[in-house]
Amino acid sequence: MRLPIVRQWLQPSLRDLVLCGLGFWVANAGLACPIKPPEGTQGVAVGEELVVNGLPVSVLNVVSRMKPGELLSRTQEAWKEGGYDTRRHVVGEWQVVSAASPTCVTTLQLTERNGSFGYLAVSTPDRQRAPIGPELQAILPKGLNVESAVETRDQGRAGFTVIMTSSIDSEQLRDAFIGALQKRNWEAIGAHRIRRPGDKLDAEKITAQRDRQQLSVLIWRDLKPQVVLNLSEAL
Repeated sequence: MRLPIVRQWLQPSLRDLVLCGLGFWVANAGLACPIKPPEGTQGVAVGEELVVNGLPVSVLNVVSRMKPGELLSRTQEAWKEGGYDTRRHVVGEWQVVSAASPTCVTTLQLTERNGSFGYLAVSTPDRQRAPIGPELQAILPKGLNVESAVETRDQGRAGFTVIMTSSIDSEQLRDAFIGALQKRNWEAIGAHRIRRPGDKLDAEKITAQRDRQQLSVLIWRDLKPQVVLNLSEAL
């Protein structure tokens, strides 16, 4: 389940909407945030132990036969009755309502798709930490810009997906990664170029392992290389 979850969270439309709820911080001391799907919706867990750019988040996918505007109005009214200072806003195709307390932020974001389709996200900014820990930071070459860092947990096993860009040539970046891995005593280090017939772009792929940790790095070769790093724990 890790890969579909991570792919969803790397989409700016979802990631940025959840994080934008932090802008609506309110001082409702003693109130916990709403955590259940609104009445009239069905919710399915997308990720219960996600950390997005250092921010712990739990996410439900919600669907309803009601139109987004009607559902958001009902939800906003219910949250107001619960004592929350709620906010409504629109980001692209998404209609959003947010509620916050000193320890958490809840965001319901919906778009019209055979009724309503969207996400209920609860984040805890009081537990926010650095997006990338020192161990992973140690193997990142200089000149990389981190665009997104997502941590997931699957049966207690941590996994990281980091999206980065760089102005460094892809081959130089590959060599820098390999050198950093060697210095940190990673094993089974391998590198090869991936070519697909008909594709204009190819990629450099690096793999390595250390103890239970398995690392994969893809460096897409274009004018501004994009780097996708996956770090997971084996069974």
